[in-house]
Amino acid sequence: LRRMPDAQLKVIGSGKVYDRNAVLGKYGLAHEDYEARFMSYLTDGDGKLLPSVEFLGLMGTEKFEVMKRATVGVVNPTALSENCPGCALEFQACGVPVVSGARGGLWDTVLHRQTGVLVGSVSGLGNAIVTLLSDKSQRAKMSYRSPGFVREKFNYAKVCKEWFKVLEVIELGGNIEA
Repeated sequence: LRRMPDAQLKVIGSGKVYDRNAVLGKYGLAHEDYEARFMSYLTDGDGKLLPSVEFLGLMGTEKFEVMKRATVGVVNPTALSENCPGCALEFQACGVPVVSGARGGLWDTVLHRQTGVLVGSVSGLGNAIVTLLSDKSQRAKMSYRSPGFVREKFNYAKVCKEWFKVLEVIELGGNIEA
């Protein structure tokens, strides 16, 4: 916000995405211990959400309208817990460049510097977000490339065919080569 005072953060999802019975902290976003790690950046001195922050909670397909209006999609910034971050694919399919950590499945779901930016640090995350928010030309190039990348690499028919091959090998008792 210091560098981009008009920026807005809309958070889709919560700690209940994988467990609807999860006990969340007072903001209803994540486990209390996890919320404590980052909420001071999203709240004022009285613990109220900053006007530029909105928690949208769990959403169905209506999330795509929110995603399409985004300028930059920040996906699982720690990049620690997903092997195929579907949200990265969803943002790119909507023509929105992605910023996230340079780990795990994000290397497969985001083309670094072509459909998004993958970073190795917290400061790198902030810098990448500010760069994309302020560089319309770079953002436009990534936005243009993103839907085609998702269609080509992650289309339903192609992915199903690959899974079928894997399952067939397993059924026949063979080894799966990388």
